[in-house]
Amino acid sequence: DLTPHGKKRRVYTQRDPLLGVISAITPFNHPMNQVAHKIVPSVATNNRIVVKPSEKVPLSCYLFADILYEAGLPPQMLQVITGDPKEIADELITNPAIDLITFTGGVSIGKSIAARMGYRRAVLELGGNDPIIVMEDADLDEASTLAVSGSYRNSGQRCTAIKRMLVHESVADRFTGLVVEKTRAWSYGNPADPSVDMGTVIDEAAAKFCEQQVNDAIARGARLLVGNVRDGALYSPTVIDRVTPDMPLVKYETFGPVSPIMRF
Repeated sequence: DLTPHGKKRRVYTQRDPLLGVISAITPFNHPMNQVAHKIVPSVATNNRIVVKPSEKVPLSCYLFADILYEAGLPPQMLQVITGDPKEIADELITNPAIDLITFTGGVSIGKSIAARMGYRRAVLELGGNDPIIVMEDADLDEASTLAVSGSYRNSGQRCTAIKRMLVHESVADRFTGLVVEKTRAWSYGNPADPSVDMGTVIDEAAAKFCEQQVNDAIARGARLLVGNVRDGALYSPTVIDRVTPDMPLVKYETFGPVSPIMRF
């Protein structure tokens, strides 16, 4: 558009529906939301889709599929398959009938899919290590409220959860005090109890991993301010200060209700 030799040329883009078979693999942390995000666009664009929900939370996907069948969706347009990912994932990724693979989950699995899928389309929505950055002129009350909510909603098991708090040294003490105060007020317990703010993580192994990461940071010099209490799969909202970038707690995605404060 900007060069003289392009003036007489016309360029346009045309989007065509896939009209094929989609393989969808969804995570545990939003069992209905993520399934709907895969199925609805497929149905709307007249594709066929095979969904493998997380083996930890398959029932929501079954329920959603049954609702669609009741509404008149032909079963040929939607099938749900469950089982051990080690046994069935390879078929969902490499079967020549698959035209597009859509996956939401961890980075390592996303990389593995990309390496094995061959020449076909893919949508990979992977994890992250999201920070909140608090500068010296920030509204600390608002920032601390957002930080706590962002760390603990859904027990911190969201790819968009706040996983690192980068705080300017000049306001770090005040900000940290507010985060601790609001964390103590954040109730947690039985996820079936509507009066609590936060329930368990997905399983005991996930809770143990959070505990392990926090204990490792403490051993490396970080300071625990509140939390780090585990009872089975229930892990308390946790605030840990003086965390440094080399600590695995913040170097990698912990995926739990932990507020690591990093001063700069």
